[in-house]
Amino acid sequence: MPFKHPALPRTSHWTPLALLVLATFALLLGARSAPVLPQYEHYHQFADQRTWLGIPHIADVLSNLPFAIMGVWGLLCLRRVQHHAALARPVVHGCGLFFAGLVATALGSGYYHWMPNDAGLLLDRLGMVLPFAGLLGLWAYEWWPRRSALSAAHAGYGVAVGALLLGAIALWSWYAHGDLLLWVLLQGGGMVALLLACKPTPGHAECAGWRVAWHWVVLAYTLAKLCEWGDHLLWHALDGWVAGHTLKHVCAAAAAWPVVQALQSVMQNARHLKETAQ
Repeated sequence: MPFKHPALPRTSHWTPLALLVLATFALLLGARSAPVLPQYEHYHQFADQRTWLGIPHIADVLSNLPFAIMGVWGLLCLRRVQHHAALARPVVHGCGLFFAGLVATALGSGYYHWMPNDAGLLLDRLGMVLPFAGLLGLWAYEWWPRRSALSAAHAGYGVAVGALLLGAIALWSWYAHGDLLLWVLLQGGGMVALLLACKPTPGHAECAGWRVAWHWVVLAYTLAKLCEWGDHLLWHALDGWVAGHTLKHVCAAAAAWPVVQALQSVMQNARHLKETAQ
């Protein structure tokens, strides 16, 4: 028997899009009126400068492999789940964008760390926009009150598309004008949204067993940012064994595990229902 959400008062399916437009204008206005935030002058000078087998910055390059592994694993898991369970289209598309984006992040970040410069960093961050948008789309669809399936779908798609557009604008603002503020605000706003999802409120119901453990996602990304900021500090504290930026890649890739686990829960739920019906 399919899962049914509790009956709640209906709302216009344009509401999520209207809120998205308002939030977007507020973000753009704030970035426009605030002082320019330049890129840190020595950003490309990472702590671990070791070369091995002819590969420069070997640890920072190879530590992008977990992104590719989690991305491919997630795409394969998504394909298997689609054959056994009925996933909502926003979940399918959000997961697809998220996991494909992880593969793109591995390629872009690996290229950048091979030869750090602004052009490579642009590719790195463009790759990051994809999983970020997919993750926020999943968050919006799951967390949005189920007053109607249409409003939840519009929220998921609207937030994902908005994140893609804002990410592109933020990177253009940085690369063309040297202003990193919009990129920082976009990342910070995304983290605030994920924090809100850590405590679901009534009406934020599950979808066919789908539920992401958002608190683990937030924890992984928080650790990743701390490791990034403490790149040189961790390098010296660990006596040159591993640097903070290398650990950042590992922690950020670990944030994909709760999404993979949510897909596996859907698979287990579908199998249970099938066994019960027999």
